[in-house]
Amino acid sequence: MEQNSLSVYREISLNGVLNSMQKFVLAAIVKHPNSSDKEISEYTGLPINCVTPKRGELASKNLIYSSGSKINNKNHAVKLWEATA
Repeated sequence: MEQNSLSVYREISLNGVLNSMQKFVLAAIVKHPNSSDKEISEYTGLPINCVTPKRGELASKNLIYSSGSKINNKNHAVKLWEATA
């Protein structure tokens, strides 16, 4: 699935559909599927309050989807994100 997602990311990047921050967050999700917002923040080095809106924009464009959830270290359920194929 990662190869298909990478192909989608490249096509979108070339077509100029996404801004640079959206591309950066999407690239992290492609490289690290099934990641929470906090993990995406850690992978990118961006603050969580920058990651969450960009992730939301990607989801609204149907470029990523919630692939499930897990319990974090604070015992809260968090969504996991993956790029669409």
